[in-house]
Amino acid sequence: MRALADCDSVAIDPHKHGLQPYGCGAVLFRDPAVGRFYRHDSPYTYFTSGELHLGEISLECSRAGAAAAALWLTQRLLPLTADGLGAVLAANLRAARDWARRIEASEALTLYQPPELDIVNCFPTLDRPTMTAIDAASAAVLHAGMRERDPVFLSTLRVTGEALEQRHASVVKDAASARILRSALMKPESELGDLVARSRRRTGGAGPGRRPRIRLTGHLTSPGHTLVVDSPMPPSPPRIAAPRGGACPRDRHVVPCRS
Repeated sequence: MRALADCDSVAIDPHKHGLQPYGCGAVLFRDPAVGRFYRHDSPYTYFTSGELHLGEISLECSRAGAAAAALWLTQRLLPLTADGLGAVLAANLRAARDWARRIEASEALTLYQPPELDIVNCFPTLDRPTMTAIDAASAAVLHAGMRERDPVFLSTLRVTGEALEQRHASVVKDAASARILRSALMKPESELGDLVARSRRRTGGAGPGRRPRIRLTGHLTSPGHTLVVDSPMPPSPPRIAAPRGGACPRDRHVVPCRS
C-alpha cells in the first residue's frame, strides 16, 4: 500500500469481487490534467466551469449516486476484513481448488494450471492433444452447454501455443492459439451442497462418420437428477439431456454446480 504514493494513477474496481455492478469503478490520477486525454464533447452539452467536468471525460457522462450507495452498503454488511468480504472470497477460492482437484482426478478434462483465484481453466482430454483439436473440443463443450432450456454456462479463454505447450509438453502446437474452457466460481454458494461432478470421456471408433465425443455428468443432490452433456465434435450438433427425473435446478452457472 505504501507504494501507491509513487503511482501516477490508481484504478479502483469493486466490480465482481467487490460484488458491485460494472459502472462502480474509478481511475484516480495524480495529475488531474491527464483527464484532457479522455475528453469528448457533443453539441448539446455545456459546462459552467472551465475545469474538466466528469461528464467530459467519462464514458457514462455522469455517475449515478446509487452505485456509490450500493458500495457503501455492501461494505457495511461485508467489510474489507477476513471475516467480512474476505470470507466470501475465501469460499470462492476453496471451491475453485476443489473443482481443480476433481478435474485432475477425472479422465475427461485436463487442468490448464492450478487456480490462484476463483477461476479454473481446463480443456477436454484427448488421445492426440493438438492445438486445433483442443480448440474444437472446447468449443463443442461450450456450445453443448448453452443449447438446452436448462443450460450450463461456461466460457472459453484463448491461450497461445507457447503458453499451452509450456504447461503441457504433450500438446502439439499446430496452431498459434486455442480456446480452452473457463469456469468462474464467484459465489460462496459454489462451495455448498453435495453436487459431485463426475466427468468421463468416451471416444468413438475410427470408422467413417464416427467422431470423438465428450460426456460430462453431474449428479445433483436431488434424487434421480443427472445432467449429461453429450457433445460430439463438430460438425455434428451437440446436445444436452437430463435423462432421469427431468431438468436440473436453474441456478447453475458454472461447472461444477453446487446448489
